[in-house]
Amino acid sequence: MVWQGWYPGATKVDFNKFHIKLPTVYMPCAHSGKNVSVYIRWIMENRLTVYPLITHHVQYTEAPKTYEMILAHPEEFMGIVFDWEDTR
Repeated sequence: MVWQGWYPGATKVDFNKFHIKLPTVYMPCAHSGKNVSVYIRWIMENRLTVYPLITHHVQYTEAPKTYEMILAHPEEFMGIVFDWEDTR
């Protein structure tokens, strides 16, 4: 399991459930550096599968509406990818 990002404050994660399964957990907590490079390589080598976790693909122009959805209905998504293609 790879947790990428920053999760400040208290969390509602029941770590006992994780301990029962004996997972290997990586928490790079950054957006650069050696660990992130390793995870990107793992994704490219299909050793780390992230695509099933992406439930929404949206244009960057839909960001306000998407963030409203996150706040109002967090149970309706797992991961969101913003398409920045037409900003070049």
